[in-house]
Amino acid sequence: MKAVMKRELKSYFTTSLGYSIYAILTFLGGILYIFTFLIGRGTLANTVFLFMLGIILLITPILTMRLFSEERRQKTDQLLFTSSVKLSSIVLGKFFAAVIFFVTFFVLMIVYQVVLSFFAKTDWIIFFSSLLGMFLYTVALITIGMFISSLTESQIVSALVSFLISFFFIILWIAQSLVEDVLTVFFPTMGWLSTSIGWISFSARNQAFLQGIFNYSDVIYFISITGLFLFLTVRVLDKKRWA
Repeated sequence: MKAVMKRELKSYFTTSLGYSIYAILTFLGGILYIFTFLIGRGTLANTVFLFMLGIILLITPILTMRLFSEERRQKTDQLLFTSSVKLSSIVLGKFFAAVIFFVTFFVLMIVYQVVLSFFAKTDWIIFFSSLLGMFLYTVALITIGMFISSLTESQIVSALVSFLISFFFIILWIAQSLVEDVLTVFFPTMGWLSTSIGWISFSARNQAFLQGIFNYSDVIYFISITGLFLFLTVRVLDKKRWA
């Protein structure tokens, strides 16, 4: 697992794709902190964190599209399948490499916030709660991207489908409001449907974090999504190994 993780990390920081993604994240993060400073706030506003969540939604499929699609295109996936390394170790190695890539950016956000705290009062509870929510959200998106990448050798298809699925989990929050309004008027006894839609929405789950509220159910939800797609990725690769 360590060998796979090191190889992936090296590719992130030695290729134009990795540098470009990191440059975009760093630049936008810096701009948002400058904006926060100019409006006289000591902690990133909810709207700023929501904006960053949107940026991560766009960037994560691009980062993960090559994880397995590139292996299939170059026919190097057979080397992975015939090696003595367990498929689960390969998947986890690639997964942790992508997570570490984003963690370095989150650490940079903490540095930005520390600097900002010298000029304005910082609500550290809200900041770290929001950062935790962003981390769990990002990790879940990574596993979705990995799963889709394991299904196709086309990086473009992988990125597009990953984005659409991730976007689906996010817009469910908007759908919940619309469904709730319709049900209230026409089907008042079916309120459970609206609740169910909101329960699986990434955006709805992130709202508590943005308000500085820590709910175990939200943490367990994101961990469950992460575990589910990691498991599905291993199963897909295992099926292809014996195909």
